[in-house]
Amino acid sequence: MSDRDLPSHAVASMGLRAPRVVLVVPATDNWHLAAMNGMHVLSTTWGGAGFVVYPAATQDVHPALLAAFREYDPDAVLVPPGSWPMSQADRTAIMAAQIAISAQCSNFRSPIANEQSVASPSPSDLWEILFEHGKPGSGRPTALDDAMNPRPPGITIGVNPAVVSSIGLAAASRWGLPEPPTPGSRDVDPAILRRAVRRLASSTFDPTNLTGITNRDNFEGTYATDLALTLCGLEGAQGWGPGRADAVVVWGDEPDDFALAMAWDRTYGMGVWLPDEWWTDNTIRSDILRGIDTLAADAYPRFRRVLFTSTSLNREELTARVEECRNSLQESLKQDVVPPPDQSVVLPAESLPFSRYFKTHYVLAENLAHEWSTTVYEDSGTIAFAMLPRVPLIGVRGLEPLEKSASWFVDVTVRDHDIPVTTAIPEPNLLANGEDSQPTRVRASRNGISYGAYRSDVIPVGATVSQSLTRPLLRYPSLLEWASARAQTNGLTVKPSVAGTQATVIAKMMGGRQALTELIASDLLPALKAFQAKGATRDAYPDQAGCVLDSAREEGYLHFEGLCLRTRNSSSESQQAGPAQQSVPPNASSRDQIDRLLRWGVLRRGLILRCPFCNHLAFTNIEDLGNTIRCPRCTDDYPLERERWRSPVSEPRWFYDLHPTARALLKGNGDVPLLLSAHLRTSSRRAFTDAPEFELQRADGSSEVETDLLALVDRQLVIAEAKSNGTFGSDRNAAATKRVRAARLFQADQIILATTTDVWEAQSISAMRSAIADESWPARPPTLRIVTRLGGSEVIDALEQT
Repeated sequence: MSDRDLPSHAVASMGLRAPRVVLVVPATDNWHLAAMNGMHVLSTTWGGAGFVVYPAATQDVHPALLAAFREYDPDAVLVPPGSWPMSQADRTAIMAAQIAISAQCSNFRSPIANEQSVASPSPSDLWEILFEHGKPGSGRPTALDDAMNPRPPGITIGVNPAVVSSIGLAAASRWGLPEPPTPGSRDVDPAILRRAVRRLASSTFDPTNLTGITNRDNFEGTYATDLALTLCGLEGAQGWGPGRADAVVVWGDEPDDFALAMAWDRTYGMGVWLPDEWWTDNTIRSDILRGIDTLAADAYPRFRRVLFTSTSLNREELTARVEECRNSLQESLKQDVVPPPDQSVVLPAESLPFSRYFKTHYVLAENLAHEWSTTVYEDSGTIAFAMLPRVPLIGVRGLEPLEKSASWFVDVTVRDHDIPVTTAIPEPNLLANGEDSQPTRVRASRNGISYGAYRSDVIPVGATVSQSLTRPLLRYPSLLEWASARAQTNGLTVKPSVAGTQATVIAKMMGGRQALTELIASDLLPALKAFQAKGATRDAYPDQAGCVLDSAREEGYLHFEGLCLRTRNSSSESQQAGPAQQSVPPNASSRDQIDRLLRWGVLRRGLILRCPFCNHLAFTNIEDLGNTIRCPRCTDDYPLERERWRSPVSEPRWFYDLHPTARALLKGNGDVPLLLSAHLRTSSRRAFTDAPEFELQRADGSSEVETDLLALVDRQLVIAEAKSNGTFGSDRNAAATKRVRAARLFQADQIILATTTDVWEAQSISAMRSAIADESWPARPPTLRIVTRLGGSEVIDALEQT
């Protein structure tokens, strides 16, 4: 029985939540009407308050919207059914937008989708494509009336369906639209209009006393608005972690402006749409200012900035409006509510700082998270469940009708085991070997693995709720296995490189990759590299730290004092001069470090002896020592006597040999990616995992590109090139282009150029910038990051402007 067959334990967590849906509607000449039709559908759907409406004007989706939708992480991207009145051109546009969004997200795929279609799906490759209400397990949203049977008592506030305008749409996205929009008289009391604008320009949810824009002044019961009513049985939840999400004001009159604000609001909260037509109306401008003041007052105590962006206004136009807004607020309130432009509150939509944490979603009451210890099989970083997960029952008194009729989703995480978020990979890679994929639609989501609670194949007549729910044996792939799965969606395969294989061998000996990276990043690295000795002993070890037996093979051997001589003493490092060359004392701490490496097998202890018959000088491992020694060259036996070791006279001196695989790894500069891995792990604030070096290969076995390091740092996917000389060489343009293609394939967030030298070659950096700029990125391009002086006392780590 191998180690991979032995079960271990992991702590898993399960949460139950409402669906997340992007509804794509046609942006016709009256796009406000089309979007309000979408809001009406959301207002009559369970969980609709957490959905997003996207009015698609063309087949091309704005890059900022693609990035926003990916962060929102929809379970489904849907279009209206054929019964919706629209032209064939509109139908073509929304279906093209549906596919573009799905290619950037990990919304559920069809069980018949093949590997290549997972990354580039057609409509038939998606689990569901039409926004129609359906039964549990169908992949369709649940009608609100089905989820709330009976409907809770009370009266809610919704938007007047006759107010088909930017005001009506903004209000509908905040409070809901219970009836289909019917363009009619839009005369609204000026005082009501001003009051509504003031609230809509802030994050206020108060819908009262707005009759004319809404259908009544006050509500009765638990739920204030029609949109809030869709959250029956649900509770709001927000994640936490590094990188708080800011409040965002999206300024502009276009459909993309509205959709970006709504996507931000449904993902992080505090997303406000500010139509430019409001700003040009002097009668309500002061109310806009008061609304922004309220938004800022809500945001700042939560350490959230207020950012201004637009998909339709250029930066100069937006900056002018924000500066005017700032000056007006400063004049009226005698304080800086909006920071000045030099503090980067005005950003292009493509540069919005999306957080991977602090996201909002709606969970079933009392089902935010259930933790349990489960049995798993672990193999090279991949974890597969050996026991069925919990039954995803809601199990809350009063929610029995919801449990029988609604479609909800299950999020499962495993402690200390992250996978790249919202990037589609084939379903079998998320299920344990042999697990049937037909009953379960499963995907990598914003926080672990998500799947539909109800079976998606056949639910027998008369089955209880428990019998209708699915309990899949999940699989959390290692980052290397994940990369292999993602590569397959693009017709490529992953093969560990020579250096990657070497690192994996040593990591296994040491108990894990983290132990290896910590060793390489430690003060022992110079001592380990000293085993690679050039020239004769007197040249390689002028300090008498060791002995060279074969100068052609550059194989050196060090004794204990020599290892201490070559170990860097970090406590003596100078901030100006870099790592000092002082050695560590040969004390108990040093001895313990060497003993650990001996225990792992990274070092071997032995004697250097000369055969009296063939005169061969060789290192003899301690396990091969005895009263007689067998020469590895001539195989004759000879006694262990003073003449065989020569000095010191009293007893032979112990020498140390570095494992051959470790020698080869260091000789090929395999320590540089490991130094980068250690740096990224140290700088991470919550979670880190990485993969050893690998090659992407084409179907014919030829190499596409080699990846020195793929790492997941606080849910940010990083792909890196780590060089000892800080250059791509003469073929820098081709090298940069290949690495950019790999970044696009993996949907990487950052590309890192790392080196142990003081700087990266300027021409190589320029080549990488050009390759990023020349690549066609559907959403936002990855950030370029330069890391230098790896292994030194002060690593330089800087983001580049691309």
